[in-house]
Amino acid sequence: MKEWLIRTFVGRMNSKTGMTIIKWYQDYLLRKTVRHASQNSPFYQRKFKELGLDPSMIRTQEDLPKLGFFTVPADIQADPFDFLAVPKAKIVYIMSTSGTTGKPKLTFYTRNDWNSLVSRVVMGFVLMGVGEETVHQIMNASGRPQWMGGTLLASGLERRGCMIVNMGNSPSPEDQVKAMQFYGSTFLYGTPSYLHRVTVEGRKFADLKSLGIRRIYLGAEPMSPRFRQYLQEEWGAEVYDGYGMMEMGAGIGGECPEQNGIHTDPSVVVEVVNPETLEPVPVGEVGEMVFCRVGREATPLLRYRSGDLGRLMPNEPCPCGQLPTRKISNPLGRTDDMLFLGTGENFYPSTLDKVMVGIPGVISYQMVVSQNEYKDILRLRVETHSPSPELAATIKKKLYNDVPFIQHDVTQSMTIEEPEVEFLAPGTLLKESPVKLRKVVDTRE
Repeated sequence: MKEWLIRTFVGRMNSKTGMTIIKWYQDYLLRKTVRHASQNSPFYQRKFKELGLDPSMIRTQEDLPKLGFFTVPADIQADPFDFLAVPKAKIVYIMSTSGTTGKPKLTFYTRNDWNSLVSRVVMGFVLMGVGEETVHQIMNASGRPQWMGGTLLASGLERRGCMIVNMGNSPSPEDQVKAMQFYGSTFLYGTPSYLHRVTVEGRKFADLKSLGIRRIYLGAEPMSPRFRQYLQEEWGAEVYDGYGMMEMGAGIGGECPEQNGIHTDPSVVVEVVNPETLEPVPVGEVGEMVFCRVGREATPLLRYRSGDLGRLMPNEPCPCGQLPTRKISNPLGRTDDMLFLGTGENFYPSTLDKVMVGIPGVISYQMVVSQNEYKDILRLRVETHSPSPELAATIKKKLYNDVPFIQHDVTQSMTIEEPEVEFLAPGTLLKESPVKLRKVVDTRE
């Protein structure tokens, strides 16, 4: 589709009437997908038969609770082929999750599925003003079987006619900076943890603001507002958050220039439910996000529980004027991410960003939580070139200042041991988790 036609069409759709039309189209695809899944996917064939469900009962998105069931990650982990709704001979691509939280989950894609994904990536780039003259340095994991995030991104950029510098995340920050200088990179892509390392180490080899990076797109890991601010200040570039999961075809949506919420792909139907009762929550209320990817042939997924917390934003045109699709909040964490430490205080991984980002010498970090009888043990694993008792003391001091309850529970309630700081060589955490990093690991039973 011609660029001017995309812009004209989308511009006219960015209205109340246009968003109503988009929802009508989603409802049409949803009916088609429910019928396809119930007739061709062994898993859903059994579900519909066991529960006595008729596919025709689902007419709109509002009807989805009538199904009375959800698809959960363990279902796909148990047998991904149980979801396959086309002959195996029609599969051309396989996507896999990174496996950071357990056994990887596989989904399958026909040629039509893949072309549809790439086309939507291209449309997103057109609407975001990504021209052919731009140079895109991809620093997402590569060479990992079936982890297709970088491959999908590169396919979209290739079709858009952009220069692609596909570096992956194994080169050193020095090599990444040299590539930026040599090729004149203007856009960067990667995970927050890897961009943090490239930022801290890369500024030893160049003035980052002089490199001409215009935008940085992040995904695969949560990004805190503090971290966005940090990157924008260090690079002098706009920083955008993207949201996706491999089970949904990598991309669910991304931010517009407003940087206020995620525009969802029109082929994604979103519900937000209370993670305890599994009942829908009102618009604007935080709950667990549940997705249907409509129009997919090979692995249709109905009411897939993401485990991610977020909220639906009002279904109204965005001030950006570019993307007329339904918005969700930036993911707020995972249902299993919130920890209870010490006397029962809440702690989220995003809190760790608040503590660690900006401490001189800190390249990457992770907190491991264990337990000794009734006491919690916090071990801060910190990558740095300059380990020292002084740096350890600085980290502990900032932890106590930014999260006061930890110091209280160490010195007063005695429910948390004195935090430990373990220094690691740069790149250690990346070797342990080559795709994306879990900022907080809770090993307690």
